[in-house]
Amino acid sequence: MTNQNAHPTTLNYTPNTTYEAITCQACHDPHDASNPHQLRLNTNVTLSDGTVVTNAGSGGFCMECHNSRNGSVTNMMAKYPTVPTTANLVSQTNWVGGVSFGTHDSPQGDMLEGVNAITYGKFIPSAAHANSVSNTCAGCHMQPVASTDPAFLQAGGHTFHMTYTNSAGVTLDKVDVCIQCHGPMTSFDLVKADYNGDGVIEGVQTEVQHLLDKLSTLVPARVYQSNPANYIADGLVKTSLPSYTNMPIKFLNAAYNYQFVAMDGSLGVHNVSFAVGLLKASIADLTGDANNDGLPDSWQVLYFGSATNANASPYASPAGDGIPNWLKFNLGLNPNIPGIVTPSGVVWVNGKNLVNSTNGSIAIYTAAEVVFDTQVGTTYQVQGIGGLNGTWQNIGGPIAGTGTSMSYVTPTRTNTMQFFRVSHTP
Repeated sequence: MTNQNAHPTTLNYTPNTTYEAITCQACHDPHDASNPHQLRLNTNVTLSDGTVVTNAGSGGFCMECHNSRNGSVTNMMAKYPTVPTTANLVSQTNWVGGVSFGTHDSPQGDMLEGVNAITYGKFIPSAAHANSVSNTCAGCHMQPVASTDPAFLQAGGHTFHMTYTNSAGVTLDKVDVCIQCHGPMTSFDLVKADYNGDGVIEGVQTEVQHLLDKLSTLVPARVYQSNPANYIADGLVKTSLPSYTNMPIKFLNAAYNYQFVAMDGSLGVHNVSFAVGLLKASIADLTGDANNDGLPDSWQVLYFGSATNANASPYASPAGDGIPNWLKFNLGLNPNIPGIVTPSGVVWVNGKNLVNSTNGSIAIYTAAEVVFDTQVGTTYQVQGIGGLNGTWQNIGGPIAGTGTSMSYVTPTRTNTMQFFRVSHTP
């Protein structure tokens, strides 16, 4: 017989950390109807940085998992940068007791609410989705889809998907719920504004991806440096950013915001104002160009008193000589001093010792920049023609696609008129 008076045995209990597929029971309690839809949790949620969300509706249940999980970004930045004993050792414990830097893979709740990212002490606005979409996450991802709709059982409802494949094998965005506010549209890549400042207004998702690409060029490669001073930007587009513990804090800040936007997965759709604002703030911190116009704010303030002055625009010519500020900046010239236009170029006499071999001047000639998107495995050829009734001529040699935007500059000073095109193979 068991001695009922014996001291109880102490059991060593190890939590079961085996993950399994999300089933109905993960969200719904079949034995408790106290919450709407028999959800296991209340719709209010506290995000990992302490933000209490009360406006999420049933989407608050989604945010219980879809948030940073690594705690407050302020706390992470205070604890993470340490001198490691090995190249990748970190000191910040994450939500499952491991070690990592940055946000959890699915920070959609933080993104939607516009919280828990590096703001550099600036106010970064949020879009209206968190307050205007009933039930937030569920309002879009669980939108009703009629049984006669080609997207039925592929998008919306309990699929949670926002895209589907039609009978022709074409993947489409399920934008019905978006049309209610945004009007006619067929894609989430809705054309709104030139967020990345390249002079071309593209879709929101395209613009945000360009900002991610630009930010990635301003950080070092994923190579550990024992001397922190050796971490320098390499100018290359990357798909993930390094976050070694001894990196200068400016690179860690940029890496966090890059992760935050990239891992949200919507490329700005959830909260375009916050996503764009974070990326621009990170770019500005690394370049000193807060308005993202390609010129350092300090240079614009020096000559024009403000980076937003109309005369401070990269394309303005405040001296009235037709030569833009961006060119004078790159040559180290005072943008308010005009050059002397001659038939062969522009002669500058400004005491900066920018000289040629004959008369102590510098000649600036016109050129054209041809910019085009590329794909890996495709070869491109820039071609030019003086008149549309002539024959296209190759300019330079073939250019191998890299999957990024390419820039090709060619002289134009000997041509009174020139048209350009880019052919590709295949």
